[in-house]
Amino acid sequence: PPRSTLFPYTTLFRSLTANVQSRMVADVPLGAFLSGGIDSSAVVALMQKQVRSQGGDAVKTFSIGFQEKAYDEAGHAKAVAAHLGTDHREFYVSAEEALNVIPKLPDIYDEPFADSSQIPTYLLCRLARGYVTVALTGDGGDEILGGYQRHTHIPMIWDKIKGLPLPLRRVMSAAGQSVPQGFYDALRPAYPQFGRRVHRLMRLMGLKDAGAVYDDLVGAWPNAATLVPGASIPLIPLTDPAWQARHLTFAETMMYEDTLSYRPNDLMVKIDRASMAVALETRAPLMDHTLAEFAWTLPHDLKIRGTSGKWILRQVLKKYVPETLYERPKMGFGVPVNDWLRGSLKDWAGDLLSPERIKAQGLLDSGTVHHAWQKHQKGINADANAT
Repeated sequence: PPRSTLFPYTTLFRSLTANVQSRMVADVPLGAFLSGGIDSSAVVALMQKQVRSQGGDAVKTFSIGFQEKAYDEAGHAKAVAAHLGTDHREFYVSAEEALNVIPKLPDIYDEPFADSSQIPTYLLCRLARGYVTVALTGDGGDEILGGYQRHTHIPMIWDKIKGLPLPLRRVMSAAGQSVPQGFYDALRPAYPQFGRRVHRLMRLMGLKDAGAVYDDLVGAWPNAATLVPGASIPLIPLTDPAWQARHLTFAETMMYEDTLSYRPNDLMVKIDRASMAVALETRAPLMDHTLAEFAWTLPHDLKIRGTSGKWILRQVLKKYVPETLYERPKMGFGVPVNDWLRGSLKDWAGDLLSPERIKAQGLLDSGTVHHAWQKHQKGINADANAT
């Protein structure tokens, strides 16, 4: 790393190494999840280094893949595993496999949980539990080091468009979203989920302010009040006047809110309940409080440079893994739900979302649900809303 970043780089390396090693202490079989992304690759690289130094067997790693290439990271994970020399296993999820998991979800989560990646997360945990009792994960790095596209791309775009009159932005937003996602996908076939991302940006263009942008990015529904009668969105730091005096960047404020809300209410719920459902213990070195405290001492440009997040963590990882194996557009742990709901799962979902059934339950607005389902079947605004 450049000399000016040597001290924080060394601090991060030592802290991450210590946190990984402490979470490898176990008297039962141990492994790790590996997506091939920056966070999980860094954790696995340090695990493998520790194992080799002690003359132990290769770390057992696990990944999930999809037949739909736009969502599949299994090949990337396999390449990283081969480079590091781990004992790697992967499982490909089909629509039928997903359907078999869905009836289990109420027992696993005990509450409505609007993150479709709960399905592959459960399957990944089930796969790993067949071989290990404890698994380390890469969860936690995005929220403290600016790893989501909402931290990198969105602030740059918002700064350029927020000065335009709101009525003009709303017209441009509607026009951009009227174009099917498939058309955008055809323009950039090599870019994962390009059409979905364009639709998301078009939607954000028509929003009033930064608070509305963040709420839309992390919400499972653009306007909760239209779906759940009487619902409202809790106050968040981006819309809290007391926070506007702290002079954080838009990206940093989103990272703070992610740490307070998105991480504990989504990510931790998802992995904790999915893993416990199969009696697997998961540990997340990047969620250690010392790493979080250190990350908030770093200047913005050691976390985000241009459209690249987690810059300082990338410097640690490149010591062990060639950049060509992990430098690619961030995909997230997405699920090809859009394709499934217009294909193999169409009849099942259509019955579940029928106006008669929704009315009988009395929880959601049946007209809103029916309208959204019809639009989805036509390929209009079919956005899973994951960032």
